[in-house]
Amino acid sequence: MRHPALHLSFLALVVCALSCASAPAPMERAPHDPALITRAEVLELRFANAFDAVQSLHPSWLQTKGSDSFRSVGQVQVYLDETRLGGPETLSSITPTTIYSIRHLRALEATTKWGINHDKGAIIVSTRP
Repeated sequence: MRHPALHLSFLALVVCALSCASAPAPMERAPHDPALITRAEVLELRFANAFDAVQSLHPSWLQTKGSDSFRSVGQVQVYLDETRLGGPETLSSITPTTIYSIRHLRALEATTKWGINHDKGAIIVSTRP
């Protein structure tokens, strides 16, 4: 036959162990997305425009990686809130205070979304979440 005192001692031990357990670890920061520049980054580093932000933080997004044909070299396409602006030079006209995020799409992703003429990918500047 078991003693009630043994049960109470075991219960007290379990309660003590649970109360002494460490608190859950604080939430870790989300991993950095290499295809994204956030509003915080743009404002913290005080860039003059979106082009300067991309040039400084992800210059590879602006590089042409070979030619599309023997005659022409393609360029990344720039979109502002899903409206096509043109080539990378159009980033210069976008002021930092209007930027919510800047995202890079690889060629396959951009071509799937918008069709041909995206062989160098796309840069999407969003002004809202």
